[in-house]
Amino acid sequence: APLAETMLAELALSAAGLAPRAGPLTIGPVLTGDAPSLVRRGDDWEISGTLHRIPWARHANAMVVVAQTAGLWATAVVDRFVIALRGSNYANEPRDDVRLDALRLPQDAVAVGGGNLTAEMVLSLGALFRSAAMAGALTRVLGMTLTYAQEREQFGRPIGRFQSIQHQIAVLASQVAAASAAADTVFAAATSGPASFEIAAAKVRIGEAAGIAAGIAHQVHAAMGFTHEHALHRSTRRLWSWRDEFGSEAEWAAWIGRVVSRLGARGLWPFLTSAPKEIPAVTDA
Repeated sequence: APLAETMLAELALSAAGLAPRAGPLTIGPVLTGDAPSLVRRGDDWEISGTLHRIPWARHANAMVVVAQTAGLWATAVVDRFVIALRGSNYANEPRDDVRLDALRLPQDAVAVGGGNLTAEMVLSLGALFRSAAMAGALTRVLGMTLTYAQEREQFGRPIGRFQSIQHQIAVLASQVAAASAAADTVFAAATSGPASFEIAAAKVRIGEAAGIAAGIAHQVHAAMGFTHEHALHRSTRRLWSWRDEFGSEAEWAAWIGRVVSRLGARGLWPFLTSAPKEIPAVTDA
């Protein structure tokens, strides 16, 4: 269910000063290349563009869209849109392409400059929610792997007593601990002010942990873990999907690199030790 997307959409509505909507809701854009346009038409607005991989679009009562108009960012509520292509992620969660064909919106459905919300901020907040979800899924994967290693016997003893398995589980546990620490740190930072740098770092670190942990979990579970009947895939397929949503590790690592490059050698340490962090202007190149 689109719990995170509904929470994110309601947060965007609140920041923009727009009235809350009954869920389920979704939000866009979720990819950096998507850029819907918003144009004033008399007393109304007109929105156009295509948004790709929108979570749960086919089930949403409305979609909150962040778009540009005359060089300013605006937040719009769209309750009528066309599903151009139905898709899904690895976990079979809906990820649909949405087409907005010169769609008319009433004046009270658009807020220009409300909350200073930008497309980059939507990606950042989405990455925050995905980071939390991945940290939870990783904890679940570790628990399932420990239980299986204690219960599954081979050569007369639980496989968890074999040194090679113990080593793999130790690596898995260390990755889960790192992911949990990253999630705790980023939410602590987000409660005290802007935390886009911390969110980027957490998304990179937790995404890295997801790849390592999922692989180890399936190795320990062996063939049993690859069956559809076993519950392991309900967590690992989501980990593989979520690590690429709202910015992959590579995209956020590149963004961190651009920030660090703008800071320079003398500005890096003061920046890392400050809170909240003032992000220098960076380009997409």
